[in-house]
Amino acid sequence: MFFATFQSGESSPLCIKDNKSILKSISGKGEVVEQTWSDRQLHILQAVPAWKATSVPKLPMNDAQESVIVVLWGRIDNREELSQLLNRQYHKTEFHDELLIRLAYKKWGEASWKRLIGEFAFVLYDRDERKLFAIRDPIGNRPLFYRFISGELTISSSVSPFFHTKQHPGDPEPEWMARYLIDISADHQRTPWKSIYKLPPGHALCTTNETLNINRFHDFTALSSENDYAFDDWVQAYGRLLEEAVRCRLPASGLIGCESSGGLDSSTILGMTAAIKADTTDDIHAFGLSTMKQDPQFILETSHYHGIVNNHILIPKYRANQDETLNLAFRASGYPMEVGYWQHCESFCRICNQLNIRLLLSGFGGDEVVTSTGEERILELMQNGQWWQLVYCLDNNPIKGVLRAFKIGLHNNWGKKWQNPVVKTVAMKKDASQYLILNADVAKKWDLRSDYLHSNDFAVHPQSINNRSVAHLTAPYLSTRLENCALIAAYYGIEYSCPLIDQRLLEFYLATPSSEKWHRGINRFLHRRAVEKLLPLEVQWKKDKSMGPVFNASQKRELRLEACVNKATLLLDSLHPGLAELIDSHLLREQVRAVQQGIRNRVLCYRFVRNIRNLDTLNTWLQAYYS
Repeated sequence: MFFATFQSGESSPLCIKDNKSILKSISGKGEVVEQTWSDRQLHILQAVPAWKATSVPKLPMNDAQESVIVVLWGRIDNREELSQLLNRQYHKTEFHDELLIRLAYKKWGEASWKRLIGEFAFVLYDRDERKLFAIRDPIGNRPLFYRFISGELTISSSVSPFFHTKQHPGDPEPEWMARYLIDISADHQRTPWKSIYKLPPGHALCTTNETLNINRFHDFTALSSENDYAFDDWVQAYGRLLEEAVRCRLPASGLIGCESSGGLDSSTILGMTAAIKADTTDDIHAFGLSTMKQDPQFILETSHYHGIVNNHILIPKYRANQDETLNLAFRASGYPMEVGYWQHCESFCRICNQLNIRLLLSGFGGDEVVTSTGEERILELMQNGQWWQLVYCLDNNPIKGVLRAFKIGLHNNWGKKWQNPVVKTVAMKKDASQYLILNADVAKKWDLRSDYLHSNDFAVHPQSINNRSVAHLTAPYLSTRLENCALIAAYYGIEYSCPLIDQRLLEFYLATPSSEKWHRGINRFLHRRAVEKLLPLEVQWKKDKSMGPVFNASQKRELRLEACVNKATLLLDSLHPGLAELIDSHLLREQVRAVQQGIRNRVLCYRFVRNIRNLDTLNTWLQAYYS
């Protein structure tokens, strides 16, 4: 991770106040190698995990060494391809990623960003042109934060270092906190502070002569293909890209962690890793969570199939007092994590750190694109009037196919009103909105109730499989979760990576004909065929994501509600003033009384638990922030 300050003008000194504090804020818990470099315009601080230090070049120590300086957090995956385009013979041990970025920039300039594939956030300093660039990959795998005041640009991998500069960020924004309380704070640019922003995925920032420009260099669009390939060619080509997406992330040696939920996505990553590392499967550790009765069975299916003996199945427990874990997240990020999965990720990373595992692979992102259900194929055929193709697509028996097509067409108003499953989520949000605890004036001031009700609109009316995939791929939720997990993992000195959102795999999927993605009621059709030899049949062809009933669901619900009632009582007596102004304490007390009286309305209980969790997180953060 890194921190950089650049003065594009000549008028004022750089804003560094304390190198040691900044380095500590980006170093996390693991052992790191620290690097610093300065000239009259730029000051760079970098903390590299000790296990990775040999593959990261040392920053130049004097003005004569290099005209282009690169500081990278992440990884470039198309190294061999870049080497060929640069007319360089590829040597894995000699060609570090920073060198490839530098050579690419020298040859193609700002057009080089489009040629880079991987998980990265980096700063590039062109000393001859006196320009500083900040680049973030198209998916948003690694976050990049910046502030631009009076010609001075400050860039960092996390927000924490900003607290140790001469220009402190100041008070968090009430609007951001209000949005966090109702689960709509995730954003491509917004942070809790007016002066600090996130660089959006697929964007490049450039500053020179006291001006700041931000431009998009990559945009996922709904692609279609007119190529007439044979049926199996799409599957084989997809399988090759899937293998490369995993292979390029694996180290030559050392232990590897893989999340394993028992579902198709994570099992695919675990199975592919085991296939590639067939001679060293003892180096693979699988990590899963068991909350439902079939979880252990399906988590272990792929491990049994490949002979993976190191399996860690955790049983999550609701903890009323989470101050220690929350404060760890605040140190890693600088402010509250905005997507709930980070706590499970932290549990896995803590064990990985203890076992000296430095890579944790995840199947996250599959549902959003390459393993989306593909049911929009039906909508595409209806809207195009391709009814006989729809009949064939639905059933091998023409009569059954006609009956099914008629039923689906009638139910969906012949393609004019698609019954998207997301509609149910939108309906639930409407019910849940009555249990939001925001002060009415606060909600009205920023129109938050409307934003809450429409926060899932991006996924409600897809016109095609690709339209749906791109909507999910570019939604703030996806990049925000990646940011959260990347920061938590980096705090433990671990690299967190998601092969199913490899850029090459995504673009191939978007170019694949819809007929390959959904067929005869089989969803995830392309992916299922491509993983035929990687997974046991029970996992490969599992019809849905259900893992059976939740263990002791009623008992767990009551324990959670009891803990939230107790926490709410404490919060009402010790709420930070900044939060007290945002909520309606009367509404919160009414919810507490309703739960105490045994009212178990599903939507009320859901929203009450989230209200208390979010309120507690913000309260803990504000107390730590101002202490």
